Amino acid sequence: MNWGKKLCKVSVRKAVSLFFFDEYGLISHQINSYNAFINSGLQRVFDSFGEVAVEPGYDTSKQKDGEWRRASVRLGKVTLDRPSFWGGTSSDAEHNMFPRHARLQYMTYSARMKIHVNVLVYTQTAGRSDKFKTGIDKVVQKNVVHTENREIIIGRMPVMVKSYLCWLTTVEKGGL
Repeated sequence: MNWGKKLCKVSVRKAVSLFFFDEYGLISHQINSYNAFINSGLQRVFDSFGEVAVEPGYDTSKQKDGEWRRASVRLGKVTLDRPSFWGGTSSDAEHNMFPRHARLQYMTYSARMKIHVNVLVYTQTAGRSDKFKTGIDKVVQKNVVHTENREIIIGRMPVMVKSYLCWLTTVEKGGL
């Protein structure tokens, strides 16, 4: 009787695992996790930095107000291109990189990662405030010297085969 229960449990486990693998495949949960990170997790990582203040490395109290420049950097939208490689000096030098190209050329199958950056360069001047109205004795004013918005390349991100970034998601089986 004890063997019968064990045999029944083993066969149920085997049937469930076979159903799961037939339905979802062996690595679909890993691809789904990678896609979730690419779609929203990566942006949340960069959003967590917030605004980064760049202060001068000198003692600013020894100089007059407004002479030292400071900066504020805000990281914006992160974008990932599909894998590509540079293939020459012609006008269409950028080519799609498929996993087999990367494997045969000993290259990393990766996507270029770009981020939108907003840089604000400013000086500070100390002003006086009416302490009875605001509760603050001194007010610091920012005088904007320069602003710049641009998209920069910050690196490359490895691409998982059959993920959203992979070229194989758009190719039918046997197409390559």
